[in-house]
Amino acid sequence: MDALEWEPKDHEDRIVPLSHESTQLPVNLQSRTREGHPYVFISPEHSAVTSWAQELPMQVAQQLAGHLHLVTTRKYYLSVRSEDLVSANKLLNRMLVKTNDD
Repeated sequence: MDALEWEPKDHEDRIVPLSHESTQLPVNLQSRTREGHPYVFISPEHSAVTSWAQELPMQVAQQLAGHLHLVTTRKYYLSVRSEDLVSANKLLNRMLVKTNDD
């Protein structure tokens, strides 16, 4: 996998103070990644924001991603996966069973 070229959205570098433990975490994670994969927090299939958007409430993913508008998070990082449709179907079936039991 080739490394992605990246710069902050606002084109301004940031300095973030980190503890020694925090700086060691990515080093430790990198040592466990697949050979030739240059990223720690980005899998070959998903970005961190995509994973957050799939697992967390949208407003949390939005804040973690630093998006001003929720529509940005939704437009670029949230897609409907086949497993989402399966989960929705199971939920609907549970709701129907509950309704019929009442």
